[in-house]
Amino acid sequence: MKSFRVRFPKSIAFLSWAGVALCALVFGTMVWRCVNFDGFADLLSSLQYIFVFIFSLFIALCLLLILYNSRYTVTETQLITSFAFFKSKYTIALFDKIVFDRKSCRIAVYTGENCFVLRLNEEWSREFIDLLLSRGNHILYDEAEEPDPTSEKNGKGNKPPRGKHDKKDQNDD
Repeated sequence: MKSFRVRFPKSIAFLSWAGVALCALVFGTMVWRCVNFDGFADLLSSLQYIFVFIFSLFIALCLLLILYNSRYTVTETQLITSFAFFKSKYTIALFDKIVFDRKSCRIAVYTGENCFVLRLNEEWSREFIDLLLSRGNHILYDEAEEPDPTSEKNGKGNKPPRGKHDKKDQNDD
């Protein structure tokens, strides 16, 4: 069993840390309001403070868990993706093809009619792919610089856009 820690881009990490800081600010503000304005005087304000305390701590905990507990784990028979509380297990024996896009450092894993995409880190992408391929000897492997624009699975439709000279009903007279 080998684990690979997912490192998010700097912009995602910055936004997550900003979210944690905002949760801390909300929590601190609520403590200050509770102390200075007699926050637990009535039932409604007490419930409001308790809700905001719990909610801000929960959001901060989720953001920290996503940053520090996101990983891909390859076992003898499964690929396990973990993002905070969410875990998905994929059986490697069902993988048909892996396509590695070097430009974006992502792999597309095809399992029959389904496909899922994983973002890899450049430091360990080659080791991760080699480990997956060693666990499933039947898996086809391909590398792509850019997706084929005429591909049916390119996310932009089935055909490339037509130019004004490609019209079928145009007369050459």
